Amino acid sequence: VVEYKILLLWFTNGSMQMNRDQIHLDYEKVPIHTTIGVKHQFTPQIMSNVVVFVGQDNGVYILKSFNFAANDKMNVERIDDSQRDTLSGLIKAATKILSTIYNNQYYLYIENGASKYIYRYYYDMGIWVRDTLPFQISSLVTFDNDLNVTSTTGGTVYKLTNASFRDGVSVPYSMVVNSKEFDFNMPHHRKKLKQYQILADITAATTITVKLYADAVLLSTTAVAYDPTQITNVQKLKVMTSGRFRYVKTELTIPVNELVQIIGFGFV
Repeated sequence: VVEYKILLLWFTNGSMQMNRDQIHLDYEKVPIHTTIGVKHQFTPQIMSNVVVFVGQDNGVYILKSFNFAANDKMNVERIDDSQRDTLSGLIKAATKILSTIYNNQYYLYIENGASKYIYRYYYDMGIWVRDTLPFQISSLVTFDNDLNVTSTTGGTVYKLTNASFRDGVSVPYSMVVNSKEFDFNMPHHRKKLKQYQILADITAATTITVKLYADAVLLSTTAVAYDPTQITNVQKLKVMTSGRFRYVKTELTIPVNELVQIIGFGFV
């Protein structure tokens, strides 16, 4: 990654006229990162006040600006950690990669054989989502506040519209909550799990799928019904289970397009 510093100086003779001899243009080429370069030429984009790009190690990075470069403190940050297991593999085997910035998102089109994906990064929230495309594209361009793609079949140009793409409004995503691993300040003692409790407040009826893991092994999967007609606002939902563990963690999946509040949870 190289930063070009452009210095433009102009001099006037009092009449605000400039000619070629009166303009001095110079630049300085300064390496600002010595280990990570750009792998695909169409991936760098200006995202807010940073530069985003796909690096040579198949990761997605942002390049932040500062006044000096030092080998022991580089100004890059990886932003695809949550998608590293799948995204890096797709980038490594990709036959074509395109990118653009649209609607406060970094669009990364990845073509890998018959598979065609668009990864979108909401950089204000730090969230990745993935879409699939029904056809191959040869260009991905933001022009006049519209997102345009060109199909490789016939060269047809398509414009993304709210009528055809609703960004997840039509189909709600399931809410998934993962806890850390708990050892209850006794990491070397085996403990016995009897019950798991959830305190929740949801505005609609739904079923919460509860997975319990003991020492990284799935112990049980239980579907728990939530009834919003109960008098109390916060309901206590119980899952009876049995198992011994040193570490225990939980995963909740809530497939409802309503307000969901997990007030707390506990182990017995």
